[in-house]
Amino acid sequence: TVPIQLITLPIEDLSYRSIFTKAQVGLPESFCFLFTYDFNSVLKRKNPLDVITAYTNAFGPDDGATLVLKSINGHLHKNDLAKVLYFTQHRPDITVSDGYLSSAEVQAQVELADCFISLHRSEGFGLNIATAIAAGKPTIATGYSGNLMFTAPDYRFNVPYDLVDVGREANPYPQDAIWAQPHLNAASEMMRDVFDNYE
Repeated sequence: TVPIQLITLPIEDLSYRSIFTKAQVGLPESFCFLFTYDFNSVLKRKNPLDVITAYTNAFGPDDGATLVLKSINGHLHKNDLAKVLYFTQHRPDITVSDGYLSSAEVQAQVELADCFISLHRSEGFGLNIATAIAAGKPTIATGYSGNLMFTAPDYRFNVPYDLVDVGREANPYPQDAIWAQPHLNAASEMMRDVFDNYE
């Protein structure tokens, strides 16, 4: 008998251009795919390694695209940060940047990137995804979990997935819990489509 009201996070609808340049917020001038995440939010859940795989399947080093992986708290998870660096060490078109920025700079990165991508295995709300959509960016995201509050089932850039066991190396999540494994071939095709048909 107690009423329950859902209060969603406010997302600003942007109608202005960023006051920053790409260089000022650490983005390359070339076509830029961006993924932002927190190492405290569990590497396996946020899933940057699959973002790298999808990107490298779609693009060669000289194709004109770049991928920026912007994270925080890598210093608290040195082994996980080392994995990300290892996966990207032979690709000069991939930038790994760990460290804190101001909230204005974080927002500017989303506004100035050409495409946002999140191949998460689960999300609470997906604030970074929602912020990118509000900024008018093509936003490729696993079609599963909290972001379905604003990425409708027919959203063009929902990446299909299979439900799989969480498995090991995902504390504090139980190994026998279930989450999504995005289809990387589909993600690669979406990235290529965004790049080839950006207009």
